Amino acid sequence: MSCVWALLVVLILLQAEAAAHWLIGGHHSCGTWTAERRVNRTISWQLEAWVAGYLSGWATASSGNPLAGLEGDTIHRWIDDYCSRNPLEPISDAADALKIHLRKVSRNPAETEQ
Repeated sequence: MSCVWALLVVLILLQAEAAAHWLIGGHHSCGTWTAERRVNRTISWQLEAWVAGYLSGWATASSGNPLAGLEGDTIHRWIDDYCSRNPLEPISDAADALKIHLRKVSRNPAETEQ
């Protein structure tokens, strides 16, 4: 009977890990981003939402508003361009590269040092 309980616990933990993995969009590759954006399916929207949330969290923690004036489509096109050049990189790297780019073009010198 204890083996059954141990197996049940392992299965629950594996299922929880799989569910958590699915909800975290940044681990997907840029190739996945590009493929999903072409067909405009639900997964594409989830990945776009992950990028928006990630960048929004960064912007909230930053001084000033590094996302001021940027539309979602502009951000998505920037990620599209990055991912087309780097299909094996994770989407989180694309979002980090956008943050670096935005820091460079920021008018706030303190932002370029973070």
